[in-house]
This record gives sequence, C-alpha cells and structure tokens, in this order.
Amino acid sequence: MKRLLVILLSLSAVHTMGQIPINMSSSGDNSFFLRLLEAQELNSDDDARDTGIKGSRYFNDEFIEGEIFTADAHFTKVSMRYDTFYDAFQFRISGQNRRLDPQLAIKRIVMGDDVFVIDTYSHNGKNRQGFLQLLVDDKYSLFARKNISLRPAQPPRALETEFKPAEYLKKKDTYFVGLPDGNLVEVNSGKDLAKQLGNSSFIAAAKKQKISLKGDKNIVALVKLLNDMDL
Repeated sequence: MKRLLVILLSLSAVHTMGQIPINMSSSGDNSFFLRLLEAQELNSDDDARDTGIKGSRYFNDEFIEGEIFTADAHFTKVSMRYDTFYDAFQFRISGQNRRLDPQLAIKRIVMGDDVFVIDTYSHNGKNRQGFLQLLVDDKYSLFARKNISLRPAQPPRALETEFKPAEYLKKKDTYFVGLPDGNLVEVNSGKDLAKQLGNSSFIAAAKKQKISLKGDKNIVALVKLLNDMDL
C-alpha cells in the first residue's frame, strides 16, 4: 500500500534529520506513528465480504498487540491481526481497521511468539512478494507461507434441498529455506531439502538422528540439524 509506505519512509526521514527525536526501540510512545496512520483515508473493511462465509481467513481471529520493525524504527503495542487469505495485516486504530499490504519498508512484524517478514519468493513459476512466517532464524532460515482458499458456495446435490455456503479452508503451509546466499528455495519435504543441498552427509546425519525426510512434518528439525552441521 503506497500510502503507508510513504508514512513509514517519512518517519524514517524525520528520524534521520533529527527534526523530531523519535526512539521507538523500547516501549516508548507510538502516538506519532499512530496519529499519522489514523490521519490517512480509511480502507474498506474486508470483513463485510465475509457475510455468509463459513470459517475464518485470519491467522489470528482476534486483534492482539504486536510490534513493527522498519529499517530505522520500532513501533510497539500496535493492535493487529494477519489476514492470511489477502496476505495483509490489519491494524485497529481508534476502532477502525486499516490494511497493510506487503511492503519492503517493513522488516519484521512480531505478534506474540509469531514472527513475520516480507520477502520475494518463487512459487508455481511466478515471483511473488508477501508475508512469510519465520520459523528458523539462522544461517539457513526457514519460512512458511500460510495458505487459505475460498471454496465457492455449492448448489444442492440430488436429494439435497439447501446450498452449501462458501467456506474458507486452511491448506498446508508452503515452506521456503533461506540459503546463505540470500536466495529462497521452496521445499515440500526433507527430500526436497536434501536435493537442494546435494550433500550426502546431511542425509546420513538425518538418518543417524532418526529424523524422517518424508513429507514436511520434520522440516523445522531438519533445518535446525542443517545449521548444527555448519555446512
């Protein structure tokens, strides 16, 4: 969203020039940032689109206090939730919801134990920029793209009298490993990871530790093992 990017860049510029001293690296006052955000035109509330749709499109249904990190500032105690379906964060300011689409000016968003970053990744042959959940932060990092689909309403089948309403359906996460050179590669299993590495010692170490390479259930453990091996 261009408006919010301009806001954040303006904050950084003001901070750098020293016209208004701002230090958000602690639990300081966020009112300057919040006033600027509140002054912007309200975004339409996407919740209105969910009338009659089952399920939830949110990573966390309720708004919780979180933190926003940019290159030059740290904003705390911001009420937020992650909209998985639209790949955007919602912020609640003075009872109104405003939406933040992925912008590289944002370095990190923290909600409780969950950390999200913005990066560019390749999926199904297309380069995309979006929010990724950070699961392992090390030489080899691990990210998860949260996925939700919307199943359209379905007409009644034979012997049925009612339509099935539209429904948000949670899908498996898509995983990406961050390599030391900064590139992200998609991995859907331990076998995918081993193939990307092309390193037989990693496979041997996983077998020794009795960590299965099948599927993605052990992907976090495998990336942590990879960092322990210091390849």
